This record gives sequence, C-alpha cells and structure tokens, in this order.
Amino acid sequence: PSRTPWVVASLVLVTLLLAGAALLVLRPDLLPGTAPTVTPAAAPVPVVVAPAAAPVVIPPTTYVPGYSPSPTTSLTEQAAADSPRLAATAGYWVPQLSSKRAGTSDGGITYDEQGILDHYRGLAAQYPGAALVWSGDWPVFRNSDYWVVVVAQPFTTAAGANAWCDAQGFGSDDCFAKKISWSDGPQGSTVHR
Repeated sequence: PSRTPWVVASLVLVTLLLAGAALLVLRPDLLPGTAPTVTPAAAPVPVVVAPAAAPVVIPPTTYVPGYSPSPTTSLTEQAAADSPRLAATAGYWVPQLSSKRAGTSDGGITYDEQGILDHYRGLAAQYPGAALVWSGDWPVFRNSDYWVVVVAQPFTTAAGANAWCDAQGFGSDDCFAKKISWSDGPQGSTVHR
C-alpha cells in the first residue's frame, strides 16, 4: 500500500500543530483562563502650537446666582483660564506687568488677594492680552508664591518684549521682558529695561 496519504496527513498535522504553538506563543491570551494582553498605547506625540498673531480672548466665567468665590479662588480660577494662552508662549519672551503676593507694598498700596485681583482686572481691561500666572506653576520665576501678570504676546527676543513696554509708556520698573519656559530656571529669564 502507498504511504503518501499518511505522509501528507502527518505533514498537515505537524504544520497545524506548529502553527497553533506559534499562535499561542504570540498570543498567550487565547488560552482558556488567561487575561487578554493589553499592549500599551504609544506615547502621545506632542503638539507644537505656533504663537497666535493676536491674543486669544477667553470669555468671562458664567455668572451663577448666589455664588461669590473668595478672591483667592477667583485668582486661581483666572490663572487656570489664562494658562492655555501662557502655554502658547512657552519658549518666547513676553512683557511682565506685575508680580504681587499678599503683603506686597507697591505705589503706596499694600496688597491682599482682593487687591491683587482688582489690579489684575484693571490691567486686563487696559491690555486685552493680559494673563494671570501663578509663579509656582513655572520654573522661570524665582519665587513660587506670586501672582504675576504678563501680556501673552510672544516675542522672539527680550528686546522685542521690552520695546512693547516702551511703546505702552510703562516705567522701567513696571514692565520688562520675561521668558516663559517649562524647563528653564530663573537664571537669564528676566531682562530689565
């Protein structure tokens, strides 16, 4: 009798067994009683946002009757709302208009949180690109407990930001260039006029 059918059947059986074994090696989650293997997703690709030609205007918070946040809460909420505009200036220079914490004395005024909030609102009304920043969120600030007001208009050089200050008529102590960065420290991130 011919052995060909048995040889062919044996080869098919061996091929199927090898294919099954390879499949189980590659996909052990197919075995009964095993949890599926989850392959971690690739790391997200960072999105580079080009600086906007004009400042982004964030609409005011919706009024909720009966809700009156504390000045500290209002400052925190404003800084969070302004954060995307500031993030868009990372790597650039911006004009810094103010830096205050509770107890700061400036121009004959000793500031508390309400005074800082009012000061920010006054600057924001006059300079629509104004953004409130908590210094502790950015390593470029020497102290981590100040409310800082910058104009979220990016300049490639400190001279450009300082020229903006000059054009607005600010005194040399009231406006100067500040580099915004996620990684740089305070050293070299401020250029006074």
